[in-house]
Amino acid sequence: MDYPRHSNVGDSAIWLGQLALIKQAGGEPVYVCDIKSYRESLYLRLPAQTVTVFHGGGSFGDYWPEHHAFRLGVMAADPRRDIIQMPQSISFAKASSAEATRQVFDRHIGNVLLGVRDRASLERAENLCGGSVLAPDSATYLHLRRSEPPTRAVGVLARTDHERNGVDLQASARSAGVEVFDWVGANERLHLRVGTRISDLFPGRQYRAAIRIRDARASANVRRGVGMLSRQEVLVTDRLHGQILATLAGVTNVAVDSGTGKLSEYYETWLAGDEIANLMPSPTEALDWALHRDQRQPHG
Repeated sequence: MDYPRHSNVGDSAIWLGQLALIKQAGGEPVYVCDIKSYRESLYLRLPAQTVTVFHGGGSFGDYWPEHHAFRLGVMAADPRRDIIQMPQSISFAKASSAEATRQVFDRHIGNVLLGVRDRASLERAENLCGGSVLAPDSATYLHLRRSEPPTRAVGVLARTDHERNGVDLQASARSAGVEVFDWVGANERLHLRVGTRISDLFPGRQYRAAIRIRDARASANVRRGVGMLSRQEVLVTDRLHGQILATLAGVTNVAVDSGTGKLSEYYETWLAGDEIANLMPSPTEALDWALHRDQRQPHG
């Protein structure tokens, strides 16, 4: 549930990692939808033993309310169905939003396994659900490598959305004369055009063909993102999957936290001590580390 119908490379990487995990577990997707193509009538037709698997990432909470409301709505539609939430970062700006979420979980009759991808989220999950588990982001199950030699010494992959929350890495990079780019927005129309009504095709041959198209689109999006990262000898980023994918591909990187705190929480849980992944407390310090890395010891 909640196929990423957009061009964010990180979500495409999560999607492909999830498919790899499901296949490894002996499972097979029988129904796939995004939040626009979801049809409750089709969902309720699925066999009772079908497990509902929600897309992982950073949308659990009220920072991305549309996706979170979708998740809660699906759970309410059939409280008997078993649920697996793939690893998420949990963030609530409002206590009322967390309480509303807890109430939906309390009313759910089926088994619920809430995956979280950092220790801080695990503590928050314990107030929502009895069945929670700490696991790395699903994108880490992909096998990636640098796809081309670097063409610049330092590059900055910077957020432009509301998760920046006043942390303006883009402005700091431009002041330092460093190239800035982002992987959201590119190929957006093409990405949205593929199978936007895929659930209406369920469950025939056309449906399976549409699923293959969607997975191929996700694969192409990840290749695009890895190519962008590979062009940097050192990457500076405030995108969590900028750091995760760069680390998987062997690109030296340094992260600075976004407004939700999810980069530092993930870093401290899984990446601290890694040879090429680093974390700095501010954009200025991250850029300074990247630009003068030859004179410094790696941080973390």
